[in-house]
Amino acid sequence: FYLFGGYEKTSEPSNDLFCFSPKTLTWEKITTEVKPPPRFHHSAIVLQNSLIIFGGKSGVATTFFNDVWQFDFGK
Repeated sequence: FYLFGGYEKTSEPSNDLFCFSPKTLTWEKITTEVKPPPRFHHSAIVLQNSLIIFGGKSGVATTFFNDVWQFDFGK
């Protein structure tokens, strides 16, 4: 199970990526060199060995993203 973005406790958008292990019931933060800008209300899907992220909103009410990002689990 993967979780990307959303809101921080400070109500600011996030661009953190986490992986949940149902076997150990633990979350692991995944670090990457390049990340999308922080966002929420985006769409995401796991396709083969990648997480694909599309769109969303930034913390600014009028800023909507129309971009696609890919995180390759194999790297």
